[in-house]
Amino acid sequence: MLNIQLDDQITPRLRELLNAELPAARARMTSELLLDTLQRTRDRNPVRTGRSRAGWDTAQAEATTIDSTTTTEKQGTNTVPYIACLEYGTSRMRPVAMLRRALAEVRQHIAKFFRLS
Repeated sequence: MLNIQLDDQITPRLRELLNAELPAARARMTSELLLDTLQRTRDRNPVRTGRSRAGWDTAQAEATTIDSTTTTEKQGTNTVPYIACLEYGTSRMRPVAMLRRALAEVRQHIAKFFRLS
C-alpha cells in the first residue's frame, strides 16, 4: 500500500498548477503536435500543381481549437477535394499515406515521453 500525504501549504500551489499552468501547457503541446503533424504531412505531399500541399498550409492556418477543463482538441482539415485519393489511393493510383505516416511518427515521438524504465 502506498500512502501519500501532502502538507497543507502545498495545496494552493497544486491548485494553481491544476487550474492555470497545466491547461496552458497542454494547449501548447497540442498546438505543437498539430503543427508538427501537418508539417510532416505537407512535406510528404506529392507536388504536381501544389494545390493539395497548399491545403495543408491552409489547414494549419485555419485550425480549430476546442478547450475544456480536462482536454484540448485541435483540428486541421485539408479541404482539397482529392486529398482522400492521395492519402488512400484509388484503383489506378497507389496510396501516398502522407498523413498516416506523419501520425505514426508523431505517436512514436509522444510515446518516448511516457515510457517508464
